[in-house]
Amino acid sequence: MAREDDGATRRLLRRTVTVGAYALAFVTLAALAPALLPLCALADLAGRTRFALCRALLMVLVYLAYELTGVAVATALWLRGGGEARSLDGNYRLQWWWAGGLFDATRALFGLRVEVSGAAAVAPGPVLVFARHASVADTLLAAALLSRLY
Repeated sequence: MAREDDGATRRLLRRTVTVGAYALAFVTLAALAPALLPLCALADLAGRTRFALCRALLMVLVYLAYELTGVAVATALWLRGGGEARSLDGNYRLQWWWAGGLFDATRALFGLRVEVSGAAAVAPGPVLVFARHASVADTLLAAALLSRLY
């Protein structure tokens, strides 16, 4: 019994540290953003980078905001309970909101264009998705695009 309690305690501690670090990073970056954005803009203008630093800073802020909101909602879903089907539905909706929001922000900030061919052939029901990941951003692609189909 003590072993299970130790594992639960470690998980709670790990989650507290992780979520706390995300919250601290978000609050710190949001507070510094008014000073950092002009500096990033000057560096971008000097380097002729089409405001890459500004867009990256804004994306980090958006990412942290979505992460913190997602963790808060996931915690609320867990505390609410209500059975497996209700829990799964809430978690799927949360995942789709999270992935879709991050993907939309990425598209808007970095000017990505996405073309999907054959989407009309996807029928409701279980789907197998085989995705080739070339970057971290690709992990959002399947969830973001599938959330718009269902």
